[in-house]
Amino acid sequence: MLRIVFLLYLIVALMIGCKSSSKQLTTQNDHTGNEVIKQQILFVNVLLKKETDATVTASLVNHKWRDGQLKLRPYNDQASPEVLYIQLLDANQKVLKEIEEPNPLYRSVELFEPGGSISRQEIEIEETYLSIRVQAPVNVKYLNIVSKTGNYTYLLELL
Repeated sequence: MLRIVFLLYLIVALMIGCKSSSKQLTTQNDHTGNEVIKQQILFVNVLLKKETDATVTASLVNHKWRDGQLKLRPYNDQASPEVLYIQLLDANQKVLKEIEEPNPLYRSVELFEPGGSISRQEIEIEETYLSIRVQAPVNVKYLNIVSKTGNYTYLLELL
């Protein structure tokens, strides 16, 4: 009888421990006991597809939240004629953070000419993925993608 009671107690303790460990904590206490919000990294993949010359569609492929802090980003030397502004918005669609990314639909490639010289050429891609990794506030609900030229703007909801 004592063994059965002990096993039941052990099973209940394990169930409670497993349930509480699955919750994602967004806060922690520092050494003084004050509550501190944990740093979060947002990973987002978006499919960009060029329908016509003026029409580009964007669809959210997936997104993940992870605890952590990003290191400083190195200088991005990808020369692109087009830049995308990525805006992180809260539930009221107020801009919390904005970053610049080169537009993956436009690529700069170097070509070797028959005479031995190298030339740079801009090419347009019909369909590609935009991968975003950003240090994000916890209350981000929407992702807004705006082209620098203003040709398109897309508001994507992060569920």
